[in-house]
Amino acid sequence: MSEAQRQQMTKKPSWRVHVPARIISFTDGVYGTFHEDLACCCGDFVVRRADDMYAYQLAVSVDDGAMAVTHVLRGEDLLSSTAQQIWLMETLGYTPPVYTHVPMLVDEYGNRLSKRQHGITIRSLRERGMTAEAILSHLAYAGGLVPERRSYSRDELIRCCDFRKLRKEPIVVKML
Repeated sequence: MSEAQRQQMTKKPSWRVHVPARIISFTDGVYGTFHEDLACCCGDFVVRRADDMYAYQLAVSVDDGAMAVTHVLRGEDLLSSTAQQIWLMETLGYTPPVYTHVPMLVDEYGNRLSKRQHGITIRSLRERGMTAEAILSHLAYAGGLVPERRSYSRDELIRCCDFRKLRKEPIVVKML
């Protein structure tokens, strides 16, 4: 037996959950209605990794269910995992929340704004003197939620917030 074969036999396995051939339907607050065949779209998926860490899908499903979360707002990059989470939550006896996925924020080159990419941070904008209202107003305008580029009060932004008006493509943020 080769060294590679020996290592493969001693490698600690991941735990996967077997999913049924079932259609999971849900309506996202921005992107609309989805009908996903769980077995086809994702198949059996990892719930515990080989390093003994619980996989994201299981961790968020249990957390959201245990805390009785009613609404989830997150980035569009996680939209594809929603059917898995709904199925896990239902299987574990929880009521799935209402999901809304918002477009990703990107810089003028199309690079995703994130901690990993060292993108623009709220802290850096605040240190440059931008108010919370100015930051939120800029994002609301860039996302198509408000009609004109100006500073809006929090109350005005709350009244204008209708996720159905939000752009579906990535939102380019040019704040610096």
